[in-house]
Amino acid sequence: MPAGFDTDLASIPALALRVVDAGALARSAVLHDFMRERLEFSKLEGDAIFCAAMAADQVKPWQRELVYLAVRLNASRARAL
Repeated sequence: MPAGFDTDLASIPALALRVVDAGALARSAVLHDFMRERLEFSKLEGDAIFCAAMAADQVKPWQRELVYLAVRLNASRARAL
């Protein structure tokens, strides 16, 4: 990522933060933010690549599904990791 690039990591509901490994998601979350903000991918495209990146980073399947659903829904009560 370019120097100075800002990210909020993954904005997911607080409940999900209690059960997922935030560290395992960090790299995928930064990629997701970069694609959406700098490369102008659609939300659907960015979210799909985010899910694939989590799989590549060996995020547990159930955690990947939970986070993917939370990001897709873009919950209004979400907060950054």
